[in-house]
Amino acid sequence: MTIVFPSIVIVVLSWSSFFVDGSLLAAKLCIALTTALSSLAMHILCRAVLAPVLKGVSYVTVMDTWMTCCFLFVVSALMVQLVVVSRASNQQQSQVQSAITLKFKICASNNVFVDIRPIILLIIIYLVTY
Repeated sequence: MTIVFPSIVIVVLSWSSFFVDGSLLAAKLCIALTTALSSLAMHILCRAVLAPVLKGVSYVTVMDTWMTCCFLFVVSALMVQLVVVSRASNQQQSQVQSAITLKFKICASNNVFVDIRPIILLIIIYLVTY
């Protein structure tokens, strides 16, 4: 219960960022990133505390599976928030461009480019500590 309840709270907090007002993009991203780092830190701490007990265990435990699933839920919320932020910045950029150039119609593309380097870094740190 000391592992399950805090991890559930972290996942619920990460998904609660969807209920924050849409104009507060920085707050949404901050919540998602903080919960992703908290989930990662919790898994590292659980592995460090249980290392003496699991010294001879060479297989994946239920705790590893639980923490990995929680981490994936939190990272998926972070990825959704990154897509929302990038779409909002693309829309703002196209509004600014259309306001500047009144004579020319600028066609904004629907391509969404998301910087996934922070997510890849989180996953690499997670895999290295696993």
